[in-house]
Amino acid sequence: MITFNYPFSLKIFIIILFFFVKVNGEINIGQKIKPFSVKMLKGGKTIYFREADTNKTIVFVFFSFSNFDSQKMALSLHQVRDSHLDKNISYFLINVGDKENKINQLAEQYIYSIPILLDSYKLVLPIFKCNEVPLTVVFNDKMEVIYYNKNYNENYVMDLITQLRLNK
Repeated sequence: MITFNYPFSLKIFIIILFFFVKVNGEINIGQKIKPFSVKMLKGGKTIYFREADTNKTIVFVFFSFSNFDSQKMALSLHQVRDSHLDKNISYFLINVGDKENKINQLAEQYIYSIPILLDSYKLVLPIFKCNEVPLTVVFNDKMEVIYYNKNYNENYVMDLITQLRLNK
């Protein structure tokens, strides 16, 4: 039998590394999301997302105007919504970290018609085990994640549409 004797400091490092990977991993499909609230860009109304209030599938795209891929994702969400009109699906863009006046200006310039919510202090993004944009999360009426994507690629729109159709 072969045994390995690691120094105590290396053992601690491995334990910390394991914990870090577990804590900062991805959300699992089927995992429940904790309730949270965000402020709407238009009107400043606070919206609460919790199981008792959601009777629809919810699509979130976290974006920032300073990240080009997340801007493409936000624009692509309009395509997804237009190709998959369904009263049981709500679409939201969540801006992360941009100033409100900049968001208003650019949202009007790019003609964003999907409601924009604000994560000004970057408090909501970590709920989804992520610290940067772009991020797309879809959850069902039980607040269970059914789609989770941290990146933007050429297949993004088709993947999202396919997932929404499968979830009917």
